[in-house]
Formats: sequence, structure tokens, C-alpha cells
Amino acid sequence: MDRKTLFLSLILSVPVGNAAYAGYDANSGTGSWIDIRSDESESDKLLGLSCAGLGQIDVHLGGEFGIGKGGHEAVSATLSTGKTSATLKGLSIETADAEMTGGIELLTSLAPDDKAFGILASGKEISLKHGGTTEKFMLGKSATDALTAFLKACS
Repeated sequence: MDRKTLFLSLILSVPVGNAAYAGYDANSGTGSWIDIRSDESESDKLLGLSCAGLGQIDVHLGGEFGIGKGGHEAVSATLSTGKTSATLKGLSIETADAEMTGGIELLTSLAPDDKAFGILASGKEISLKHGGTTEKFMLGKSATDALTAFLKACS
């Protein structure tokens, strides 16, 4: 696998129940970061991760959905699949693409073995609860494989 230019595409066309999910693209540079975003044009990223050192990963979650108001206020979001859940607490910030997309995301840091990453890499339907709203999405094999490879490289 070429770590300098890793582009994995995923088209999710298999409905789960009555829900159909957007496709997600995962891309990374040298292995020190990964972005996962919808394949819909002008969308913000669902997840952005970068190795922060000292056993931590910087997490940018939910820019596609908007978590908080983007004013550096404290926010939380809960990821769940099946009976497993993980609550992330952090700050609400504008995404890097906010001028174009209006995106707002949760920013926090987690250890590579945090339960949240197991949920994200599960390949199952994931619920993201934030501010009284629940979003559902699913990452397929290509995106979860890229995420798993990133977590291994960052550990």
C-alpha cells in the first residue's frame, strides 16, 4: 500500500432497513492523518484524524452534520453501534472548509485504543447523537480498512 497517496473509495449502495447511506471516501498522506468524507460534492468531512504524539490522536468529528455552534464551546457526542457506545467530549469548532460548507465539528483527542475507534471501524450502522439530534451512517470495508491501518500506524 502506497502510504504517500492512499485514496480509497467506497460506494455504499446497500440499504440497511429503510435507510440508504452516502458513500464515503478515505484519504491520507504519509500515514500521520486520515480524512473520511461523503462522496457527495461540497460536503464536509465526517471524520478527520491526525497523530498528535504522546499516545494521542486528534479527532475532528461530525463536520458533515454540524456539532455545536462553532464558537469553541464545550460539546459532546455519542457514537454507538449495537450495545457499544462511546461519548466524546471536546470543543465545537468550524471546519477547515467552513467558508464553503458552513461545517462545524467536535474537536478532541483520544488514545488509539479508545472505544470510539472500535465503533467507527466496526463496519456496522453507527448512530451519532449530538445536541438532541441523531445521525446514522455506515462506513464500508474500504473506509474501515483505511481507518484500521491509520490507527495501527499511529499507535
